[in-house]
Amino acid sequence: MRSLKPLFLIIAFMAVALRLWGIGFALPDILHQDEPIIVNHALAYGSGDLNPHFFIIPPTCSYLLFVVYGLCFCVGIVFGFFSNAADFARVFFADPTVFYLMARLVLGFLPSLGSVFLTYRIYMRFFSDRRGAMYASLLSAVAFLNVVNAHYAYVDNMLVFMVLCACMMFNRVLERHDLKGYLLSAAFIGLAVNVKYNAVILLVGLFTAHILSRRNITDPFTKSTVNRYFLGSFIMLPVVIAITNPFMIFDGGLFIEQLMKIRSESPGWSHHLLYSLAEGISWPILAAAFAGIVVAYMKTDRRRFFLLIGFPVCFYIHLSLKSQLFSRYALPLIPFLAVYSAYFISNLYASVVKKGGVWLKFTATVCVLLVLAPTFVKSVKADLLFSKPDTRSIARKWMEENLPAKTAVVVDHTSFRPAIFQTKEQIESKKAIAGTENGLEGIKNRKIQMMSDAIGNKKTFTVYFLNQKGNEEMRFLAQSPTINPSLDEFKEHGVRYVTINYNNRDWGNDEFLPELKKQAVLIKEFSPYNDGGMRMPKDRIDYTYMPISGSELFSRCATGPCMAIYMLKDE
Repeated sequence: MRSLKPLFLIIAFMAVALRLWGIGFALPDILHQDEPIIVNHALAYGSGDLNPHFFIIPPTCSYLLFVVYGLCFCVGIVFGFFSNAADFARVFFADPTVFYLMARLVLGFLPSLGSVFLTYRIYMRFFSDRRGAMYASLLSAVAFLNVVNAHYAYVDNMLVFMVLCACMMFNRVLERHDLKGYLLSAAFIGLAVNVKYNAVILLVGLFTAHILSRRNITDPFTKSTVNRYFLGSFIMLPVVIAITNPFMIFDGGLFIEQLMKIRSESPGWSHHLLYSLAEGISWPILAAAFAGIVVAYMKTDRRRFFLLIGFPVCFYIHLSLKSQLFSRYALPLIPFLAVYSAYFISNLYASVVKKGGVWLKFTATVCVLLVLAPTFVKSVKADLLFSKPDTRSIARKWMEENLPAKTAVVVDHTSFRPAIFQTKEQIESKKAIAGTENGLEGIKNRKIQMMSDAIGNKKTFTVYFLNQKGNEEMRFLAQSPTINPSLDEFKEHGVRYVTINYNNRDWGNDEFLPELKKQAVLIKEFSPYNDGGMRMPKDRIDYTYMPISGSELFSRCATGPCMAIYMLKDE
């Protein structure tokens, strides 16, 4: 055991370093499309209304972040940093850096780091091999998809953590068949479901553990299956779900309505294998994991094998039939693939080392490390990109230095645009939209006023958002005022500049860009590529922030889209 302590410290250091490096990416600009969903809801609870009014993403993570922000507020009150909640909110709107850093640490870094440790524990519970457990945790520590998502303030890392906690309890049910194991299993399933609804598949694991734990009981099947422990878990489950998402009951109509609107598709059987997992942990590790499944089936206790394999198999079926294309949906599979990969490599390594010879052992060690190399190198490259300015921040700085204040600018996307600020007048005009949102008018209006007050001495522009697909009803606070893709309308509003992104162009009007190029002059381009080229990315799936495809990742020197700024010609 002593000989493994240095390795444990190295794994811990690598896990921490890879996840903290670049964790402040883009700030104070908010460029990740999903992070504001969690952060804004967490802050909105401070108004006294704990109803999220938004159930497409369960509220557990935003509630957790609200508690963290609440503790920070209490500390600030004690030490005189804030006099009231309004002061606390003004700090956020003036510069959200600290708030997003806290969110990324609580929802990204910490659960991802905890998952590395739990991967070790799960391996030990099922295979009792310290060296193999070390390798499984090392793989989890450096896996590209794990490292990238550990930088984000979103729900996926917390989901993985809860899944692993539940699996630990399933093993307890299998080994001890005690009430505590059943209740904790149900509790972690409930927490996981209110982190992300598809965690309901964990019920397969609990049911499998329950059935396998009763295999040697001589009672009739029905009597041995439906017992007080099993029933107790199904009482605990809805209680935990209700406590962590109470407004699914109190505002049940809205909950059901939004639940029906959750977007999903059928990516097919190969998409998450060939894209999410192959790019997320590499083909060598995937191959070792599949080999490890075969070896584990032949060498281990079948009950443990079926318990460990049940959830990932069912979860992958779910991903193939009803999920989304984004790679983060496959994150819960990675710890299990790490365990099976480590099991195969550990057995292969042991068989080689038994043959003796220092050079043979050295060669085997090098080969083991080479299996990790592809995903580790991608993780380092991602961290290098995280630590550099995004093209949207670079474009904002250029515009602030070269364009007059309050210049009228049209941007073609809410997210893929220069991170410039709207004028105070435009921000306050959003109150007309907030007034149409029943039940949220007060909160929205207070938010708008604080956004306006926070402008201060920042350089602002008169920003119009291109009306995608000609849809006049797309009137969200973050995307107003809108303007149609018409050069005549641009001139009526005094528009001088237009920004075009190369990441997402979904206007439903293919004639607009050629016409713009005729009537405008290209004055500046911003490219994230090493060769300075202007093009659409190869990876057209994961565009929330960091590309997942290796060819796209290594072709870049910065994150963000290619962007061009056009100046309309004088009449």
